[in-house]
Parts: sequence; C-alpha cells; structure tokens
Amino acid sequence: MTRRYSLHHIHLADEFTFSPAEYSYFKYGDKSYAEKFAKELFEGFIGENENLLDTDKEIVVLPSPYMAIPCSF
Repeated sequence: MTRRYSLHHIHLADEFTFSPAEYSYFKYGDKSYAEKFAKELFEGFIGENENLLDTDKEIVVLPSPYMAIPCSF
C-alpha cells in the first residue's frame, strides 16, 4: 500500500495554513522551527493515521524529494 500525507496544502498563492515567515526561517536552517514543523507534522500524521501503525508490517517513511516543495514568498 502506498499512502501520501502532508499537513499543509497550498491552494492559493496568498492563503496558507502555516506561517510563511516561520517556513522561511525553517528553510534557511533555524532548528527551532524545524522542530516545531516536525512536531506538528508528526501529531497531524498520528491523528489521521494512528490505525496504520497497529501492524506487524514494515513501515517506510520517505521525505519529499528536494525541490518538490514550493518556496514561501
């Protein structure tokens, strides 16, 4: 089974469900924002997919490929 998960979806260029300023700090290496986004991503994933983790099967998690995430403006 292949599933995709993302916490945030960008549908309009000027409407975000996250702070573009915080994303810029994260993008340029601010570890505190990396930790914040990681925690939010983890909690969101678990909240929507907790039942998937109740298995004896191997689970492989892969990040988005480099350059696949749009830049913030």
